[in-house]
Amino acid sequence: PAPKFVRVPVTDLETKIRTALRSRISDEQAASQARAARALGLINEEFDFIDALTGLVLEQAGGHYEPSTNEMFIDEASDFEKRPDLKGKLVKEIAFALLQQHHPGEGMDIVHPLNNDQAAAARAFVLGDAVATKIHYGVVDALNNDFSRSQPPITPTAYSAAPLFLRQMFLFPYMMGSSFAQEMSQNDGPKSLDIIYTRMPASTAEILH
Repeated sequence: PAPKFVRVPVTDLETKIRTALRSRISDEQAASQARAARALGLINEEFDFIDALTGLVLEQAGGHYEPSTNEMFIDEASDFEKRPDLKGKLVKEIAFALLQQHHPGEGMDIVHPLNNDQAAAARAFVLGDAVATKIHYGVVDALNNDFSRSQPPITPTAYSAAPLFLRQMFLFPYMMGSSFAQEMSQNDGPKSLDIIYTRMPASTAEILH
């Protein structure tokens, strides 16, 4: 079934994202991630792991999907007709929501227990599939619309404020996963990705190479 769209203030959207993250990441896990980053020299100062992740998700997402209610929450101030970048983000979130309906739980874990490489690969493929959908839609949309009167994208704030190592970890599935999805669908189109869901990538090496 199509997701039900619910417009909410951006503060409510941020709260829903943070709550969803906290349901999957315990305070102990979040603290240990921050401690490990500092011990490895990836950061010099303490930071709130959940807050940083929330900012990253809010910046990248066009909305927040709740599988249990089949509701897609979007910022009530978003004008998708004047902001092609926001429309593209929303397309990606809708694609991800539909993938969750067909493959529940796949690609959901932002933080993988014990650095689970297979979980990271699954997330890269599922999000990459969604991003590839966004890219395809963007090309078709650009051919059919005049964006000369569109508003420019908003400069990111929360996203750029996150530690570099976390940004890189967060971006991996979007960038490498979309490259993988596009490469795998080059010959027979998007439907050729269907078979991959019957045998998910076993490692990030498969995504990369």
